[in-house]
Amino acid sequence: MASTLSLPNAKIWTLLAVDDEPDFLHLTQELLAGHPRIRVASLAASGEEALDRLPRLNANAVLMDVNMPGLSGFDVARRIARSYPWLRVLLMTAEGGSNLESSAREVGAIGCLFKADLRAERVLDLLDQHWSESRIARRA
Repeated sequence: MASTLSLPNAKIWTLLAVDDEPDFLHLTQELLAGHPRIRVASLAASGEEALDRLPRLNANAVLMDVNMPGLSGFDVARRIARSYPWLRVLLMTAEGGSNLESSAREVGAIGCLFKADLRAERVLDLLDQHWSESRIARRA
């Protein structure tokens, strides 16, 4: 079986991780940084800090908590969609709701996952799936 790195079009994802809980933010970094196709470029503890850091980063994706004080993940995703439409935003939450996925897409995010399900492969699957779908749509 070929490794993901040997695939000709294996995309490297450079992420900004955003969460107001410092312990979870560092856990996120540890879980993702060990994967060869994920680079955690920066960490932010709030939506405001994320928006402040983005212009200085060469990120192509944002992994962000939904529920944060100040600007929520939904608020930030909406702003990112307007200002940085090429960035993929993936939201995450500890608590679910029946319309969370559709709410995430309404604000420009590619989806929402539960924090309990946070694994590098799951994040890659969602990012890669959206990247592939958008490339196909551009060709059509």
